[in-house]
Amino acid sequence: MTFTQTGYPDYSRRSARVDQELYSGNIGPGAASNTTGVLATAGARAIGIDDVAVNGIVTITITWYLDQAKTVMLTTQYIAVNQNGDFDHSIPAHGPFLEITAVSGAANGYATLRVWTSDIPGPHNLSFVKTALVYVNAQPIAAGGSYFLYNTVTWPGSASVYIHASTANFNARLEYLDHNAVARLIQGWYGADGTTQRGVIGLPAAGLRLVINNTDVAAQTFDFTVNIMSTLLMS
Repeated sequence: MTFTQTGYPDYSRRSARVDQELYSGNIGPGAASNTTGVLATAGARAIGIDDVAVNGIVTITITWYLDQAKTVMLTTQYIAVNQNGDFDHSIPAHGPFLEITAVSGAANGYATLRVWTSDIPGPHNLSFVKTALVYVNAQPIAAGGSYFLYNTVTWPGSASVYIHASTANFNARLEYLDHNAVARLIQGWYGADGTTQRGVIGLPAAGLRLVINNTDVAAQTFDFTVNIMSTLLMS
């Protein structure tokens, strides 16, 4: 049988095997560290990561290498997931090889980790695009009191913020917990009677913590919302 080619071959087309599981395992129970060992990206454009922190904050370090022997390190990325939280995204591949170290710092910490090859960077669960990452509605706070909220979805990218205080003075801050589980400030807000503020912020690949302080002499209520604006993720 003879095959005849017509037209020009598509030299620009890439072929890579995707949806190939590279690693699946648990972190913990207890304060533990688990390393995947060196994983090959198999030519994939992205790597899918699903980390569920069942108990305690879990921190992930992704190290990219040029070779399997790890003699040439290319870059390092960090992800932190709050307790009962989840990081479920595909991130761009930064090299042909990677190694992931996941650490559970809690004495009774436990988490699951799955890694696979992917073709397109982005989130795996788009339902959060239509919901808020952080949502507080008419939350009462006593005079001189504080309110804390930890979110459970780790979603790096741009987000819009809305904050409203019912009648009195306040200060608020949105923080993230870094790979060492240390709270870092993203942005702070200050206001007086009936204040409404809006803005756009960038979110890191880490769990969020909202802190609202009622600095007034009377109790009041607060609204605070953080909504996803795009699915642009880790670069």
